[in-house]
Amino acid sequence: QPSMLGWTGSKDTKLTRIDDALKLESTGKDPWIAVKDFPRASGQVSVLIEMDVGLPANLFWATRQHRGFQAERSNPLIEKSPGNYRLDIDLGADRLEGLRIDPLRKPGQITIQSIRLVDWKSPGAGKTQRLWDF
Repeated sequence: QPSMLGWTGSKDTKLTRIDDALKLESTGKDPWIAVKDFPRASGQVSVLIEMDVGLPANLFWATRQHRGFQAERSNPLIEKSPGNYRLDIDLGADRLEGLRIDPLRKPGQITIQSIRLVDWKSPGAGKTQRLWDF
């Protein structure tokens, strides 16, 4: 499976880059994409995702203390407007080590334009730690 800016997919996910976007095609029952290559953030972080369609999606995260992607470290992405999602994660003193997005629950396809990781050192003082602009 090829990597797209560090993101890789499961065996049930076909990744291609089309028109400055990441196209995900679900070919099975467990499609997901994950990344572990980014500046490590701690404290309060936000993940912002721009997709071409509004779908139920889950975001999982791994930390220095909890390395695997588990249900207790996941949340559904909240659709802020059609196709724009945001999830806020409070890591406390732990450090973010990986992200996983489960964007589909059945065969189909979506396109992701960008994913942004924002580190909040204080309220109103967010800093983009990493921007994946496909």
